[in-house]
Amino acid sequence: MFLLSLERFIDEWEASKKDSELSQIKDYWEVRADEFNDHDKSNYDDIIPLFEERGIVKSNYDILDIGCGPGKLSINIAKKVRSITGIDISEKMVKHAEENAEYVNLKNTSFKVASWQEINLREESFHKKFDVVIASMTPGINSYDTLSKMLDASKNHCFLSSYVYRKDLRNEIEDHLAEKSKESQKNKIYYVFNILWELGYFPELLYKDVDVTNVYTYEKAVEIYITEFLAEGYKKKKIEEFLLSKTNDEGMVVQKYSAKVAWMLWNCKK
Repeated sequence: MFLLSLERFIDEWEASKKDSELSQIKDYWEVRADEFNDHDKSNYDDIIPLFEERGIVKSNYDILDIGCGPGKLSINIAKKVRSITGIDISEKMVKHAEENAEYVNLKNTSFKVASWQEINLREESFHKKFDVVIASMTPGINSYDTLSKMLDASKNHCFLSSYVYRKDLRNEIEDHLAEKSKESQKNKIYYVFNILWELGYFPELLYKDVDVTNVYTYEKAVEIYITEFLAEGYKKKKIEEFLLSKTNDEGMVVQKYSAKVAWMLWNCKK
């Protein structure tokens, strides 16, 4: 029964994944790197107090941040631990992270351009190296293999966060194009929780409601969504027309939406 249940969740998660090449994922985050660097706070105002309450940020801890983006969360955690290593598939994200750490004169941070799907823990000396492994709002954990690698890198705790509900401009474009989303981000929490449970872990689950506002020039909105949807020809034209219909008198596309984010925290020691 255990194996059947575990295999079911693994197979269903695999089937829910988007069919995107790593190069396409990298291109998308390269496009959004400056935006995230200018505005992203990664909810660290709330995440760090949670870590402190659970006793998982300590002065002698080494932390890994998967999908670190421009390093906003990494840098704030770095002030409380021995070291933090951040990896991201986007070169521009990593460059921002390095610059942000240098700006506040941190000496205990290290950032690396790498894909979590492809990274070899043994070659990087990451196997059981970190006291805490973080995967905050990143598509890097998108399968049983990437989750297992996260477990293998941690000595003590793991933290993962992801949307469980979101209705944003991307969903509106999908409706306009008559495309059905696989909702892999929404399903991620469901699959990770059940896989961990079947493996004998006891993940703690918390929810946070967030309100999001993004403002783009029409040109930037087109660049983002053409890249995300890999749109060419007729599909590209339909996205451009849709975004033009969303553009205000100042030439801006304003996106406002409410979402629910799940935080999952678990001890890797059974």
